[in-house]
Amino acid sequence: MKTTAGAGIAARLFFRPGVIFLVLIPLIGSMSIAESNTNQKEAQLFPEPVSLKAQIEFWKKVFTVYPSTQVVIHDNRYMDLIYEIVDVKPYTEREAREIVRNKREKYKKILEHIAGSWGKPYRMTREEKRIYLMLLDIPESPYFPVKKAMYRVRAQTGCADRFRDGIVRSGKYDLMVRKIFRAKRAPEELAYLPLVESSFDPRARSHAGAAGMWQFMPGTARLYGLKINSLIDERRDPVKATSAAAALLSDNYKALGSWPLAVTAYNHGRQGVKNAVKKMKSTDIGVIVEQYDGRRFSFASRNFYAEFLAAVDVGSNYKTYFKNVQPDPPLHTTKTRLNKRTTLDRSAKRFGLKKEDIVELNPALQASVVWSGAAMPSYYELNMPATRSNTAVERALFETEDPGVFSGFETHRVQKGETLGKIAASYGSTVTEIMAANEITDPDTVMYSQVLKIPSRIPIKRARSLKPKTIANAKKYLVRRGQTLSIIAKKFNTSIGQISSLNGIKDPCRIVSGQWLLIPEG
Repeated sequence: MKTTAGAGIAARLFFRPGVIFLVLIPLIGSMSIAESNTNQKEAQLFPEPVSLKAQIEFWKKVFTVYPSTQVVIHDNRYMDLIYEIVDVKPYTEREAREIVRNKREKYKKILEHIAGSWGKPYRMTREEKRIYLMLLDIPESPYFPVKKAMYRVRAQTGCADRFRDGIVRSGKYDLMVRKIFRAKRAPEELAYLPLVESSFDPRARSHAGAAGMWQFMPGTARLYGLKINSLIDERRDPVKATSAAAALLSDNYKALGSWPLAVTAYNHGRQGVKNAVKKMKSTDIGVIVEQYDGRRFSFASRNFYAEFLAAVDVGSNYKTYFKNVQPDPPLHTTKTRLNKRTTLDRSAKRFGLKKEDIVELNPALQASVVWSGAAMPSYYELNMPATRSNTAVERALFETEDPGVFSGFETHRVQKGETLGKIAASYGSTVTEIMAANEITDPDTVMYSQVLKIPSRIPIKRARSLKPKTIANAKKYLVRRGQTLSIIAKKFNTSIGQISSLNGIKDPCRIVSGQWLLIPEG
């Protein structure tokens, strides 16, 4: 989705086609009255306009017939108008791209000649006559003339093999996704969207910058409460991203009044769909897809709902389309908030797990944490196997040693010539910590006069020299504007010296608004 959540894969011309999702329970045997009523309800929520039939059938073939080694050369409006299936398996990626480009040019020239010789087949070659007869069989729409087919030649890579892989992978998350959508009172059929976007791969990333199962763009992700920084990217957290996607789709529905429009807005953007409804004076998705000519309403947006409907059909009957497919068993995990910074290696050691196992369950962790040894932020909720009790998880995590006892933030105004490395060294911090505290993704973007939050901590050595009770009974206090250490000490019936000692403050005059302090028991 380019404008709101993910980047619609259908729009990716070649090696990044759209892939889809499944329903884990196929229809078997006769249908009960209850099942029939349920299907009727689903049909009302997600109608299949007659005008979209050719598009839906096209995507079914893309998902089930054509593998990723085949490219379909077709008309981008009359989707059942397929000129050729190109096999690119023997070629390198670069060679395949060139072959497909040449094929598109070939059919553009053929269609241009046909348009100039319309009604005169005797002036056409055998290949041109073949395509001319195909065009004559098309019930022409007034919105995109058949004679202009030369402008609509498109290439679509198949993804039957990726769809099959998606069916297998989706078993891990299906129950979780449906549970979240039920809680939001949203249709469970929306659980198909992750595979339209990402083949249910939490680590999927598009060239446009969308990431995760639900392909959120950074701006939309933050709008729906997902954190993105140098340590974590919650777009890749299956549970949190699903909750955000359910909220986004529900908001789309409230604003637009129908689920077909809500699904389309997931790709095209809520305001974009509102503009389409206003211009067409209709909420009929079939009318909008066929007639709306908005500048940004491109192939991906026009086909997004049709892809979804194709996925619902293929997914609910996947055993009919694919043989010997068995979804992975559901993942059972529990989330535990860290409450203190710690590394993956320490967590794995204390918890008796392999680091690789924790990484597998926590795709939101960035490379700085996984490969560079940076500590996970204290607010991160770690996914752990549900077979272990929460108590055991928390005990293992809270016993983990930190490089120091965190006591809040100091502030620093960047001087000329200073780098993050130099600043980190002067405060006994690290570049990774400062980047995380300030949500900096590129250390080279720090500018002169910029104010940075610097994590402040008591070194482990000095913390150990303090009485354990002093730390255990200390309160956390957020410094407010205009407050001094003298005011705070008086407020808590303690002394400036005790607060300074506990927080490692060398200059009592250097405290700022927004800084967290540990206050000893008075």
